[in-house]
Amino acid sequence: MRELFLQPEIQSFQTFAEFVDAHHIGQGDLVLTNEPILPHFQADLPKDIPVICTETYGQGEPSDVMFEAIQADAARYAYSRVIAVGGGTAIDIAKALCAADGRNLDELFDAEPSSLKRTKTLYCLPTTCGTGSEVTVTAVFDRTRKGTKMGLTNYALGTDYAVLIPSLLTSLPASVFGSSSIDALIHAIESYLDGLQATAASRMFAEKAITMILPVYRAIREKGMEERKNHLLDMQLASTFAGIAIANALPSASHAMGYPFAGKFHRPHGEACYVFLDATMQKYLRDVQAGRVTLEQKQVWENLMRLLSEALELPGASDGEILKELDALLGVMLSRKRLKEYGATPQDCIDFGKSCYANQQRLMACAFTPFTEQELIETFQSVYA
Repeated sequence: MRELFLQPEIQSFQTFAEFVDAHHIGQGDLVLTNEPILPHFQADLPKDIPVICTETYGQGEPSDVMFEAIQADAARYAYSRVIAVGGGTAIDIAKALCAADGRNLDELFDAEPSSLKRTKTLYCLPTTCGTGSEVTVTAVFDRTRKGTKMGLTNYALGTDYAVLIPSLLTSLPASVFGSSSIDALIHAIESYLDGLQATAASRMFAEKAITMILPVYRAIREKGMEERKNHLLDMQLASTFAGIAIANALPSASHAMGYPFAGKFHRPHGEACYVFLDATMQKYLRDVQAGRVTLEQKQVWENLMRLLSEALELPGASDGEILKELDALLGVMLSRKRLKEYGATPQDCIDFGKSCYANQQRLMACAFTPFTEQELIETFQSVYA
């Protein structure tokens, strides 16, 4: 049994210029980034390096259309290394770019897994504190031709170097800090609860992420959102630790439910997952209280509740009180809306539930307790209005 998978070498630098010098960035390299981030490191780039900004090809989360247009333009350059500087959009597109070998996204998803090979060296420099994609072998795309978001997992989608530079986060808007760091927290919580693949080693990284993120949230609640700027490296590390956790034990229900919702309403990934976190945790709590779990599952749940209680400074609190405080604290970071407020309809709840059950079993199989299709529909309905 594998205890822990770790693929990229993780490095940290104080500045982007230090990274450029250390890795001799220059001819033969291609930079993939986001327009708002580019001015913060462009001056440190050698002048002859081609730079592709994802916003030129579309807004928001990565899609099949966006990837295929970027791949076509990247083919104009001779490069052997890709430097992805950005959030999940830039990093996930860069992962696919290094393994596609001219194939479109549908062909990548349908390919025999052993046929995918990483043909370029990949550097991932995250500019948010959430996706953890810099240390996973998964890339998530809005598959517009299928009408949903899906994740592709393959070792070819791994990273050679995960590079942490906290100064790249200084311009991160408060809302993006909130949604991305909540994404990291959900990675940690759900991977901790994964009964299929979680190990003592993967839970160690999930636990560390939780105990780093929640005290920062409490400090922000006490001192205001500007306090986040005093914790950028810690939050970047916590995101990477959560990413290591999900590289070994997958997130599950709230992520799976977030995909069809985000695919239709084009919301940030962390926000989409947050919409469903409390509802899924409440479902798990009901199953624990009703005795619909094994002794091993009960122990994992109790360990998580103890961990959350300590991180939230709630000694002696009941499970229900812990989940209520967790939801309230996350609400300080990002307002959680009901589906109706996004423009969803009652029929959407049914359609989302069916889509999630049909297309997201890779994640749903890792849920702490199983969901039927009807339970998924009912969970969507519980956060509708």
